[in-house]
Amino acid sequence: ETVRDYAAAETFLKRAAAVDNKFVPRWALTNYYFRRGDEANFWLWLGRSLEMSSAEAANVIFRMAWEESSRPEIIASHIPRSRTILSRYLSFLIGTQRIEAAAPVALRAATMADADDLSLLMTFCERALLSDSGDAVAVWNGLSAKKLIPFTPLDPARGAIISNKDFLVSAAPRGCDWQIPAVDGAFVTQAGDGHGISVS
Repeated sequence: ETVRDYAAAETFLKRAAAVDNKFVPRWALTNYYFRRGDEANFWLWLGRSLEMSSAEAANVIFRMAWEESSRPEIIASHIPRSRTILSRYLSFLIGTQRIEAAAPVALRAATMADADDLSLLMTFCERALLSDSGDAVAVWNGLSAKKLIPFTPLDPARGAIISNKDFLVSAAPRGCDWQIPAVDGAFVTQAGDGHGISVS
């Protein structure tokens, strides 16, 4: 590649990937096609690299994807449909403040989620509530459908806008559940079918 023999460079890189089915040859090809501006092969090998990547390497790959395209739907279409990879991508989007782009990824991740993904999806709900409650409610309802949270689905169009309205479950201040911020001099305790509040 350095001497501009691109055909030979591509041949050797592909041979390496055929011999060694691990991360490094796949990542080398991803970088090669990125430098060459070969979009089709770049996305192909980006997906294959993600399949073998560590969490740290995945973040580097996601950054490269956003350098290649600023269209989140294009990027998302090339992310492998793996629960682990989707969770890593969602974590990347939240961490880089791309909440709007994270919404469809969170919705897809919620359909595949297990208990290990709950904290991340709750974080998405909390961030999404600041800008688009519809996305937060959709993910929250997805978690409810999979019985990962002990709450019935919300349906704002029909007036179901309060989660845990009877306080039948101890409030876990995450997602769309009751938020109980710490306030000096005010104390909140679970009290039967409600909450007790005392002040200094």
